[in-house]
Amino acid sequence: MDFTEAQKAIKLQLKSRDTDSDKSLFLNYRVKAKSGKILHLSTLGRYVEDGYYGDVFVIFVLPMTCP
Repeated sequence: MDFTEAQKAIKLQLKSRDTDSDKSLFLNYRVKAKSGKILHLSTLGRYVEDGYYGDVFVIFVLPMTCP
């Protein structure tokens, strides 16, 4: 999944205002490093409505091991 698809998935979650902790957003995508190397990443995210901080996406990014 690349940038355009990731944006669509995030917008869909925001539109649905889905704050259920069991409804995390999983994305797999590629990014190009400054060196030109393609990195495969996996992201786990969740939309949270917080009284103090407001609307927040909590995101964890992990490198994927590709065969």
